[in-house]
Amino acid sequence: KLTEMFPLATVHAIEPYPPFHAHLEKLATKNKRIRAEKLALSDENRSKVLQINKSEGTNSLLTSNEEGEAIYGDLLSTTGEIKVKSQMLDDFIHENSIEQVDLLKLDLQGSELQALSGASEALSEGKIKCILCEIMFRPQYELQSPASAILSELMENHDFTLFNLYQLHHHHGYLCQTDALFLH
Repeated sequence: KLTEMFPLATVHAIEPYPPFHAHLEKLATKNKRIRAEKLALSDENRSKVLQINKSEGTNSLLTSNEEGEAIYGDLLSTTGEIKVKSQMLDDFIHENSIEQVDLLKLDLQGSELQALSGASEALSEGKIKCILCEIMFRPQYELQSPASAILSELMENHDFTLFNLYQLHHHHGYLCQTDALFLH
């Protein structure tokens, strides 16, 4: 849908989980403006362990914690793990000769701040114009960065403005997570 909305854009679809990546590769064979990349965004370039959970959409480089399981039940229970390649976004941008990122979407199940740390050069240089970032207000994964750290990184350190919140998810009345759109 992004290629329909933005007919001149190239979409770099980054996904480390093999079944999801295979789906992106199929899309890429039908649309040459989609490039499927099999890796995880992080703050370092190395092999990492991806936790495979009962609900594959909750797979993460981080381990699920008790509070996450209290919110989502056994959907966050880990059923396996695989090694994946992780890369800093700055290096990915250099390797692919990307001059500007119009929209960066981060849905990394608690690893968003690490990915932003790996994009420090691009953020400092203003190469990233908009970021749609999942922000978790309840700690669902071990070592998950607090929402305030992501907000501070983008708004205070890199002059982004919070435009709006989308797909708000509540549990027992409190906000657990949302997608936040930031504009530079």
